[in-house]
Amino acid sequence: MSFENEIPIACTLSTEALVERRHDLLAHLCPQIQEAKPLDNGYAWRFDGSQERWTQLTAFVQAERQCCSFLRFQLTAEPENGPLWLEATGPTGTRAFLDALFAAQ
Repeated sequence: MSFENEIPIACTLSTEALVERRHDLLAHLCPQIQEAKPLDNGYAWRFDGSQERWTQLTAFVQAERQCCSFLRFQLTAEPENGPLWLEATGPTGTRAFLDALFAAQ
């Protein structure tokens, strides 16, 4: 998918639902980030390769796909139970959106 026909950068969650999302998902996920790499159009985050983290990351992606349809996710599991990498990218402005989303954490 190309971002030539750019999808608007918008979250469809209400303010209350966003606060709940930050509390329920992001508050548990953010402390687990081992490395963050800024990308031109988003971020790549490294996590440990545990099954618990895999489950947590897939739940995060599933939840975010419902409210932030402009995001593209890529979850990579390195060989031999190595680290997990989650990339979240999108159209121009996505990195600034992610900065604001994670700033509260």
